Amino acid sequence: MRPPLEIGRPTGTTVNNNYEYSNIIMFRKIRKYISFSQASLTGRAVTFIFYLSSFIFLATGCAEHRILITSEPAGAKVALDGQDKGITPLSVPFTFYGKREVIVEKDGYQTYKSIIPVSAPIFQVFPFDIMMLLVPYPFVDNHSFYFILEKQGKPDIKKSLERMERLKDHLEEKLKEDGTAKPR
Repeated sequence: MRPPLEIGRPTGTTVNNNYEYSNIIMFRKIRKYISFSQASLTGRAVTFIFYLSSFIFLATGCAEHRILITSEPAGAKVALDGQDKGITPLSVPFTFYGKREVIVEKDGYQTYKSIIPVSAPIFQVFPFDIMMLLVPYPFVDNHSFYFILEKQGKPDIKKSLERMERLKDHLEEKLKEDGTAKPR
């Protein structure tokens, strides 16, 4: 048995055996639940904001943020913020700006440890960051750092022993002046 015809059904459309409605009737039923009244200013504003945000979301570019670390000599191990990241030359993506701790080390060379500043470029500062959303191609934000590692010399044992003796003598003198403890 066929369901009765509904008011507003365009001519020439019929209901199939599964009782599915035509596209036009379905659109009207859906629109009834999601559309706002034509007289409603709030409805128009919400609709405008929805379409504008959809356009911005679909037509925007993005920024790619990377820290580039190179060293002389190449092949040094890099740790960034306490996490091993790899071997130089190195390109590491990041999300947040600020100060980062970097440790660069290689066998036979002195370890370099420092705090490096990673500051935001002008297109990431308000209000330019909002305007950059409308640009349809991505920006690349590279922060490059170059480290020169010094060769680690062999320790001079004679100089180290002389320095230790001077330090021992100095401490013994201080202890004698204070009179609080006796040297061994």
